[in-house]
Amino acid sequence: MTQNLFIVESPLQALMACELSLKFADQSNSVLYKLSGPRRQYNDKQIIEVLNLGQWQLKEKISFETRVMGYRRLKTRIAIDQIRRKFRGKIHTVFFGEFRSQWMHFARFAVAPRKFVLIDDGSATLQAWEEYISHGIFYPHNRFRKGTRLKRALDRLTFFGLVDKAQVNERIEIASSFVNGSGVYNVDFSEIKKLMNTPRQYIASPEVARVFFFGSKYSEAG
Repeated sequence: MTQNLFIVESPLQALMACELSLKFADQSNSVLYKLSGPRRQYNDKQIIEVLNLGQWQLKEKISFETRVMGYRRLKTRIAIDQIRRKFRGKIHTVFFGEFRSQWMHFARFAVAPRKFVLIDDGSATLQAWEEYISHGIFYPHNRFRKGTRLKRALDRLTFFGLVDKAQVNERIEIASSFVNGSGVYNVDFSEIKKLMNTPRQYIASPEVARVFFFGSKYSEAG
């Protein structure tokens, strides 16, 4: 049995996955990563480069991006069915990166592991923790019931059977640098720092130093 399966679609999710794969180096770790395609090439480049730092038994790309919405649904369904055939019953823990992503929920249900862990992806994860997970809500039904009547009908038809009612209420733990408490995997990026292992550079006046973090929309724009 593969111990851990990581499912990611952003550079920060990939970084968290790499850190945990190095932390769990004595276990078997696999990763599925979804790229965004031509519209976010720098984002995709970051994901690939970051994942190359990890230790993976299997590293596999998922793709169902298309401008044709109906075709995208079909490609998503095909991808989830492929994940089910390859991994169902073979994974102990699924680490997934986006609580707001319907396809990621479908993927984790398809795998049916013994444990679910949400990877920290910044403010969106903190919001998911505060609004849902900390209240015992592990599948955001309300997020996926929006849209036109036609959209909801197409979703029901295409994704029929993917919401596993037996797993919807199973507890989700979290891997985070910012959330503390029981059921939390603390991530300090110590393993990634060991890999970098470059000489430290100090500025002349550290007492006035400031560090700013900009989200992906700004970092991708330079």
